Amino acid sequence: MSTLAIEFGISDRGLAKVCGRHRIPVPPRGYWAKVAAGERPKVPPFLEWKDRSLDQVIVRGAISSLPDSIAELAMKRKAERQGRVPSEKAASEVPLSEVASLHPSVAKTAKALRTKKPDSDGVVSATGPGHCGVIVSSTCTERAVVILDGLARGLEGSGLTLIPEGDKMSLKRGTDAVNFTLLERTKRVKYIPSPEELAREERRKEKQARSWRRNDWDSSPFGYGPPWPEYVTEWTGELVFAIDVRADRLRKTWGDGKIQRIERLVPDIVAGIELVLEFIRVRREEREDRERKWQELQRRRKLAHASVLHLT
Repeated sequence: MSTLAIEFGISDRGLAKVCGRHRIPVPPRGYWAKVAAGERPKVPPFLEWKDRSLDQVIVRGAISSLPDSIAELAMKRKAERQGRVPSEKAASEVPLSEVASLHPSVAKTAKALRTKKPDSDGVVSATGPGHCGVIVSSTCTERAVVILDGLARGLEGSGLTLIPEGDKMSLKRGTDAVNFTLLERTKRVKYIPSPEELAREERRKEKQARSWRRNDWDSSPFGYGPPWPEYVTEWTGELVFAIDVRADRLRKTWGDGKIQRIERLVPDIVAGIELVLEFIRVRREEREDRERKWQELQRRRKLAHASVLHLT
């Protein structure tokens, strides 16, 4: 199942679901281990369809539906990921204390993240000239530095150079370019006032009530609400890497989950950027080909029109 799933460009679990929907038996758990041990486990029976028009299964994987060059590169990178030894330390997983020096393309961003004072929300940003456009809470600055350094080195290993753009990052291959960002997830939560704020609000209400009892309406305007917002933005500590491009069926975002962290996904991100670049190249060449054909069509129309005028 796992071997065929790679060939079809889907997960082994996805292929198992396809087989289940079409009543196609698959090897049960432990089947191949028994075969390797010299046993002869029972093979589930396969029932032939009486209606031969139904004897067809179409498997549509995300990779197999891509253009050939992109699908080939995606399969190659997927095979590399599956063959990766789990015990090996990726460059992005190495503690910063073990890194001899930061990659030059991210050194300025790292300095800004480490030296800037957090704002009132505890947020640090590196969005000036020559920076990578990173905006994170102060608790995530070191993680961001490690990820950026691993990303820059991973791209360099693929012959690509990370370019800090101030509010984002980018890279170029020939005339093709792609932009991407590393940010921290936020969420909107209801504001919980502190005991001091509640006490001040209670004193204000008492003062307002006394003014109303004295018929002093001018000193207590109507419609006055609590002096704090109803909702605030909370920084979650979860980092997200996103590629800013329209590329259907290609992965463009990687983020922290319940277990996984972006630090471990840097090789996958580098492979994803390569796929997006290939996608951009293929689409550019298709546009250029359409433009050439259109220009040739226009040229022929003008020649035909000139011939008609000459004959008349």
